[in-house]
Amino acid sequence: DEFQDTDPVQYEIFRTVYGDGTQPVFMVGDPKQTIYSFRGADIFAYLKARESATARYTLDTNHRATPELVAAVNALFSARGRETSFVYEAIPFADAVSAASAPVLKDPDCAAPMVVWTLARAESDSLITKGTARDQGSAAVAAEIQRLYDSDVMLGDRPLRPQDIAVLVRNHSEGMIVQQALAASAIPSVRQGHESVFETFEAMELERVLQAIAQPRREPLLRAALLTDLMGIDVAELLALEKDSARWDGWLARFHQWHERWRQNGFMRMFREFAAECDVLPRVAGLADGERRLTNLLHLAECVAAGASRYTDIPAVLNWLAAVRQEPPPAEESTLLRLESDEDRVCIVTIHASKGLQYPVVFVPFAWDGALKTQRLSRVFFHDRSAKDGFRADFGSAKFELHKARAKEEELAENLRLLYVALTRAQSRCYLAFGAVNGSTTSALAWLLYRPQRKEENQEVQAVDHLASHFKTLTDDDLDDVLAELAEASGATVAIRSMPDSAPAPAETRRARPERLTARQASRQISRSWQMGSFSSLSTGHDSTLPDYDPQVQPGAADGERSFFTFPRGARAGTCLHRIFELIDFRDDSSAGRSETVRQVLGEYGFEDDWTPVINSMLQRVLSVPLNDEGLHLGTLARRERVDEMAFCYPVDGLDAPRWRDVLSRHAQGLHPAIATGLNNAGFDPLKGFMRGFIDLVFVSGGKFFLADYKSNYLGRDFSDYGGTALDAAMHQSAYTLQYLIYSLALHRWLRSRIDDYHYDQHFGGVYYLFLRGMHPDHPGSGVFFDRAEGPLVADLDALVGGNP
Repeated sequence: DEFQDTDPVQYEIFRTVYGDGTQPVFMVGDPKQTIYSFRGADIFAYLKARESATARYTLDTNHRATPELVAAVNALFSARGRETSFVYEAIPFADAVSAASAPVLKDPDCAAPMVVWTLARAESDSLITKGTARDQGSAAVAAEIQRLYDSDVMLGDRPLRPQDIAVLVRNHSEGMIVQQALAASAIPSVRQGHESVFETFEAMELERVLQAIAQPRREPLLRAALLTDLMGIDVAELLALEKDSARWDGWLARFHQWHERWRQNGFMRMFREFAAECDVLPRVAGLADGERRLTNLLHLAECVAAGASRYTDIPAVLNWLAAVRQEPPPAEESTLLRLESDEDRVCIVTIHASKGLQYPVVFVPFAWDGALKTQRLSRVFFHDRSAKDGFRADFGSAKFELHKARAKEEELAENLRLLYVALTRAQSRCYLAFGAVNGSTTSALAWLLYRPQRKEENQEVQAVDHLASHFKTLTDDDLDDVLAELAEASGATVAIRSMPDSAPAPAETRRARPERLTARQASRQISRSWQMGSFSSLSTGHDSTLPDYDPQVQPGAADGERSFFTFPRGARAGTCLHRIFELIDFRDDSSAGRSETVRQVLGEYGFEDDWTPVINSMLQRVLSVPLNDEGLHLGTLARRERVDEMAFCYPVDGLDAPRWRDVLSRHAQGLHPAIATGLNNAGFDPLKGFMRGFIDLVFVSGGKFFLADYKSNYLGRDFSDYGGTALDAAMHQSAYTLQYLIYSLALHRWLRSRIDDYHYDQHFGGVYYLFLRGMHPDHPGSGVFFDRAEGPLVADLDALVGGNP
């Protein structure tokens, strides 16, 4: 069935399997409805198959439209003869006979089932612009629909309803123009089609936002995300935002939070939080065409959630989304554009998507458009019907003009089939618009009504060019004379009318008033004790999944000196430095490669290139600072010996400050002075659920595993400001001692789950806090805080936290 949409390969398969004549094969198809060439449908493959048939049967009965409308279509397609109505003599037009019981449209102002609107030229020697014709056509549709409503037109024995009406367009841009015109007249409408939701503008915008969430440290991605319609920030606001470091850091923190929510709880949980926190849904709904765009966005969220269930990590989901956006998969019900509303509305649908459907009233307001894509191409694709495999491409041969003419002929023929499909969707009435518009000279209607009848040399080969040349010589009076002849020959089934003027918008939309909705009352208690915790939530009372960076402080002194002591301070600078350490190879000190990485990352985070040599010098110092007496320094670590930004999440049965202090007090003699200082003052809110966070660096050396945390805190402008006492004070004041015990427990639990015969004393090397501004190989110990909690303390903290990891 639907064999008119076959292609050469498919037909060859069928012919090979069934072509030996041992069993009957029925091929059912209508060559007048072959409209899917962009999917590979080949009318010439169908015609070839038809030639091989031993018998042909014709179905000439129309079971959709009224007899009067069928007669109007017959009159239009036979106006200049039947043999070449569809260009090729192999597809002649034959009159159809109606056997339908479709209701008649009872319109006191117009009895004809087909109405042709004419567009008049403002100047007789120039064509109407497409923009003007589209605006007039869409406004005319709104005006006529309003008239049908106001005139109490009946469809059979009932009033005409919005859902009885369809407006057929070639593409979604035309559909949007029509929808905006209907909205201006308060006529509710809905757009539908067979396009994939991945082809929409909303898919591109959602991908930009998800890229920023997937890589929350990449500030260029953040900027791109904020500039989307989903986020609602314009360029001026973005520039102001970047100058306010506190607000900018707040956005960084939010994207980190959504990243962690996605990683821990899945895509849909993250999407709901993102949409709620940023007011995405009401913002999108308030845009022009908001209902359509909101439908697309929610549909995309479902599709991404389904895609995320098939992949183990966020980058894989983003790779999948990029791939399906670049090349959408074959149409599936789950990814086709959905109706934005199921209310009683006028339907706007592409002609391709309308095939197989029917509507009592159909508008084709852009039937004048016949601009051929082939006309503008420097390469053409056409069929050589004398060859066995006739599809050909010409990139500029000596016969290029001849082949281009054939390609234009094929494109015109498909446009005629598209017009036929559009007109035969109507059951009771069809409207179409025509006039001397730019692009109408090679339109399907121009061919049906105005193609030259007199044979000239090469006319069959250059049929399209002859049509265009002839049409350009016609005046508006000439055009009207032919339309008048059509109306007379149709037996009053075709009416010729001037394009209606746009109608004033009515006071109220023709939409049923929704009943008042009320929210259901919650009847059960929701436990709030179980939660996700982090170092940030324990130390500050505010949960954040942002990896721990330095607090926001004022920039360094602007005295013209550029050293790492004067490098800007705050979360943005800390994020930038963490990113650099994550990207570089510690053992590769080649200046060119490392400098390029530093320069690029500095630029991503909004810092000038002038800081590149300062950061390079800092890296050289930090990587060469001895970390112990055995010659360990970061510059000795290979990539395979380190893990950057190691995320962790472990269960917590119950954790509170009093019991935490009790455990530490029992091990007071073995505590580092930074922990022992102010031990009795340690406090935080209780936690039950999970502890999560990021460890800047985990590395292995000498068979032991260490963790390290980079700190860009500014403690002073001299290396002596980063000595042991100063570091102990900084560790205590910033609660980093609490942090490193949480991190130690995370690494301890991870190692225990991965290493057979794991022993803390044997495998756990300790914790480094690296205060980058104070590190220098000529100042041993400066900027380096090290501790290794005793095994019994870690065991007791492990038991306190619980959770049976």
